[in-house]
Amino acid sequence: MKLVLISSLLRLKYIKSLTMKKLFWILPLTILLMACHKDDDDNWIDSSDYSSMTVFAYLVADNNLNGVLQDNIIAMHQGLGNMKQAGSLYIYWDGKTTIQEKDTPVILKYFTDGKGKVNGKVVKDKTFTSSEILDMAEIVKEYPDQNSTDKSVMKQVLGDMVGMVPNDGVGKIGLVAGSHASSWLPDYSRSRAFGDDEKNYITNSDMADAMSSTGRKFDFLLFDACLMGTAEVSYDFRNAANYMIVSALEIPSYGFPYDLMLQNLYEADMKGYQQACQTYLDFYRDRVENNKSNSWGTISLIDNTKIESFANVFKEEIVSHKDMLRDYDLTQLQEYGKSSFTYVSVDSEQFIKSLNNNSVPTKFANSLKEVVLFTGCLTEALPSSYGVDEENYCGLGVYVPKRNKHDWNTYFKTTAWYKAAGWDEISFDWYF
Repeated sequence: MKLVLISSLLRLKYIKSLTMKKLFWILPLTILLMACHKDDDDNWIDSSDYSSMTVFAYLVADNNLNGVLQDNIIAMHQGLGNMKQAGSLYIYWDGKTTIQEKDTPVILKYFTDGKGKVNGKVVKDKTFTSSEILDMAEIVKEYPDQNSTDKSVMKQVLGDMVGMVPNDGVGKIGLVAGSHASSWLPDYSRSRAFGDDEKNYITNSDMADAMSSTGRKFDFLLFDACLMGTAEVSYDFRNAANYMIVSALEIPSYGFPYDLMLQNLYEADMKGYQQACQTYLDFYRDRVENNKSNSWGTISLIDNTKIESFANVFKEEIVSHKDMLRDYDLTQLQEYGKSSFTYVSVDSEQFIKSLNNNSVPTKFANSLKEVVLFTGCLTEALPSSYGVDEENYCGLGVYVPKRNKHDWNTYFKTTAWYKAAGWDEISFDWYF
């Protein structure tokens, strides 16, 4: 208060020293500047050139998820209509649904002004059919029929999308990847690392290379795809994206509630990503409480920039306990795969705890805390087999070699995580 009073007195003293002629010109100019400033505050959000975040979605829907992924576009559109800041969304679509009479892959663009308009049309609090929403999209690029999980194709498409936004050193970019997935595994028994384009897939390392080839590092990578919440996956994408939003379990067919959480992704910071995870968890908790089928949930925000140091700590643990691993009993651990994916990953903290007389080493606990910035799970689920033991859940899975999984173990040896985490120093010859 004292500083304000002194400032005001000085300002008055200065004004009194001016001639009336000077005041005559200064006052109108001041009013004009104030008016211009107010207009700027009101109108900056209308500029499509400005946004702290641009989100890209890569949706591979030439499979049984076509309808679900199309519904995700509808939810994203609703999310844009609810946003309070401007932002652009570019969607690469390769699916069975024809969009605006285009039956080959396309890039769609939606832009929100942050005031309830999307692509110039008022959408907030209004209801539209799926066809109307797809027709609102601006098709900014068309492609011939192609395999969207081919590395060269993904490089081209991601490069095209990233090239559509300015690289001003300020705005960030994020990627939503939607399709089938199988954690760190390659194409065994028609599974895949990511994608299912008429039974074709892409490995995580190839996808990470495709992302890096754009010349930009993505701030987040959200996998709307199953089983991607593992250290192996994070390690593959450590140079491609700062953060990952992933699930250790399968993703329910509904996918992410983009209408409720898209705003959080455009906040372009850790708190926004954490809130997106919380919204996901709350959404499925509400579905379980209302007895809606196919409702369960695990979700994590992973800091990929810390995964290398985590690998070093993990390596110290397994190398120092390698004698315990020869006949290790995996059945004592919480595992996240179902059916043919049983034991594709187990809880990393529970695993290390089992090597240390049921105690978690402080160094490991601290490293895990740096990597997993948010995690949550539902103990109740529909079906109940997807319920999670919260006491033995940390939000990050790992693969522990299983004796009868020859193909898995052989491929595991080729992953970047295998050597980084110290598995190459453990004698597992009898497993391969």
